[in-house]
Amino acid sequence: MEHNIKAHQQASLGHLFTRVGRMLTLHAISQVHDAGYPEVRESWLPILQHVEDRGIRSIDLATKLAISKQAANQMVKEIEKRGYLQRAPDPEDKRAQRITLTEQGWQAWVVGLKAMQTMERQLETALGAQTLQDMRAQAANVERILTS
Repeated sequence: MEHNIKAHQQASLGHLFTRVGRMLTLHAISQVHDAGYPEVRESWLPILQHVEDRGIRSIDLATKLAISKQAANQMVKEIEKRGYLQRAPDPEDKRAQRITLTEQGWQAWVVGLKAMQTMERQLETALGAQTLQDMRAQAANVERILTS
């Protein structure tokens, strides 16, 4: 039996979503680097995307990432050393700490968001507003179905 992994990857919706997501991510990371934050790593994004305005506890972050608390803390520590995250006491649980973005972290995050918005405007110009809106709605439907 002949195995053609590349053909399966090309035909897979999951692989397509992954490839498109990676292209958008690499564009945003490039813009973040160009804006003066060259140390930001693509590998940080799973952590950063879960940090909310009021922060997130390590245990909650680990749960969202499906990794151990120790692994989450190790990743956070790396980003913290670079000045993009900080820990503060959790006002709801004095034994816990909340992980939040520093001012530098917020600034880099905003650059990344603006880069994504620019890319979406380019896609809208190329595909049309209705097509992009439909794509977003269908992707949200897929997400909803897969998480229910």
